[in-house]
Amino acid sequence: MLRIIIQKAAARLDTVVLQKILESFVIHVRIKNVFAGIDATGFGHGQSSYCYTKRAKLRRKFVKLSICADMKKQIICTVKIRHRQRHDGIDFEPLLKKTNSILPIDTIVADKGYDSEKNHVAASNLGITSIIPPRYADVPVYKTRGHYRKMLKRKGYDHKSYHQRNKTETIFSVIKRMFGDNVTSRKISTQNRELMYRVITYNVYRITRDCLLILYDFYTAFFHR
Repeated sequence: MLRIIIQKAAARLDTVVLQKILESFVIHVRIKNVFAGIDATGFGHGQSSYCYTKRAKLRRKFVKLSICADMKKQIICTVKIRHRQRHDGIDFEPLLKKTNSILPIDTIVADKGYDSEKNHVAASNLGITSIIPPRYADVPVYKTRGHYRKMLKRKGYDHKSYHQRNKTETIFSVIKRMFGDNVTSRKISTQNRELMYRVITYNVYRITRDCLLILYDFYTAFFHR
């Protein structure tokens, strides 16, 4: 009976409410300046198995999840879910602005898939340092378009800060290991909610995990002196 009540309650919550819940985690962990990373990954869906779709030469459907997360705490701040194949860069600015409206972002890192002068300008207008390596490193500076993209080629960038971006891959890996890399819902609205619940559950896991580690360190320091 309790399971049915929970399922009905979950089905009635829309993504706006779930986004507010997601934002509350960022405020809860008290991050002063967000060191943000943006990335995207795909989740398969449909009733046919991967082997069947490959054998039958069918186009496998997927849902794309784009996130903006804090690299220090590995907490997801905002998400964007798409059901059509679009370039990753189209979600950079909306995610950046939405996260910055919750808490100020100090630095944003993203891979070469987000390389665009427009994205650098969007970050600069908000007073955010953007580290997005330009594509086609062998192309000379004078042939590279855009002030910020040319500046990155001339002056370079902090590779240590940029490689913090790898933590977005860790976040996706944890989510997929915990819940799988496929969504089971049929409707688009329920698929969106399903992914939002996974993201919220991941944030809960991160926060409680950190608390448990602190308690464990306290226990070992106090009782094993």
